[in-house]
Amino acid sequence: MPVPAAVFLVAGLLSLGCLIPGCAAGPKSIPLLGPPTPLVGDVAGTVTSGRQLVSGAAVSLSPTGLTSASDAAGSYRFSDVAPGAYLLRVTAPGFAETSRSVTVLAGREARGDIAVAPSFGTGQLTGVVTDGITGVEGVRIQVLGSTAEAISGAGGSFLFTDLSAGLYTVRASRAGFVAGEVPAQVAAGRLTEAALAITRSGGGTLSGRITDGLRGIASCASIGQVVLFAAGSTAGSRSVPSLLDCARSRGVLVVDDRFEFTGLETGTHILQAAVNGFQTGTKIVQIVGGADNNGDMVLTLDGSTSAVAGTVFDSTLLPQSGAQVQLSAGGTTLTTLTGADGRFVVPALTASSATVTVSKQEFNTSVRTLQLSAGDTADASVILQR
Repeated sequence: MPVPAAVFLVAGLLSLGCLIPGCAAGPKSIPLLGPPTPLVGDVAGTVTSGRQLVSGAAVSLSPTGLTSASDAAGSYRFSDVAPGAYLLRVTAPGFAETSRSVTVLAGREARGDIAVAPSFGTGQLTGVVTDGITGVEGVRIQVLGSTAEAISGAGGSFLFTDLSAGLYTVRASRAGFVAGEVPAQVAAGRLTEAALAITRSGGGTLSGRITDGLRGIASCASIGQVVLFAAGSTAGSRSVPSLLDCARSRGVLVVDDRFEFTGLETGTHILQAAVNGFQTGTKIVQIVGGADNNGDMVLTLDGSTSAVAGTVFDSTLLPQSGAQVQLSAGGTTLTTLTGADGRFVVPALTASSATVTVSKQEFNTSVRTLQLSAGDTADASVILQR
């Protein structure tokens, strides 16, 4: 078969090289390219609950198996994630598990903000029960509204686990004490603290003085009376000062004008005090077992009589205790002694002229006359000279 003439022409040209102007002797080289840019993106977001930033939340990105944790600002991040659709899942103590989808584009940051809601799971409750000062061991602790119950350990501590989230009343009780209660809000996945206090039901003390607001008004010259009531009945009574102390003093020794009731049960008591020439006083006292409770009473003149009161000083204005004060009025003579603060009072006097004589060993005797008016207290303060 004859060979076409065109074939001989092409073969001849190739053997002679490129005869076309501008044609190079060989093929041009192709420049080499670097490695391709990775086709990845990022996922970032913030975990919140209402206005609260949630830290320490565990965040997972499925199906990559990547995990992260939110920081103090609630933020988390996944870097270099291949483009595609993913599922974010968030878990945090005290919050319900939450998930959402997110789509990653190459070279972009996908936002994955997630809002979580408090869970209605279980939480823990801990605390200490005290008597107001120290922890009390062996106290029965009840979480009212549940079946949870425990006994306080050393130092009064207690702990409940696996309590359903909610509001409870925690009650502490023990024989010899008045029970105490406090509310406690238990949050799922959280540790709630509760401080409980119980008071001793017995061993309370009530002590005080009967005064006119400035000085004691009960003395051996004018005996006062205090009566204590509890639960509608008389719990005790006292003479102020005591008749025995007045008998022992023989008008020479200083007599204590304080009164005291002991062994009182915790609860509400009513205290009444009476001194001749003064209006009877009444005071409601909340007794705390195991403690000394204040029973001071302040009485006012009844308006039908007068009183003489004052303080005895030396020349340096140092109050003098144990000074004898003798008052003569209307044919009656009354004697009393100044207390530790140098004060004295003689109440229930009829309106008249009175002579007040103050004496103490190593001092000159002072004598003065006062005019008494009904409903008034005359000041008979004096400075004794040596």
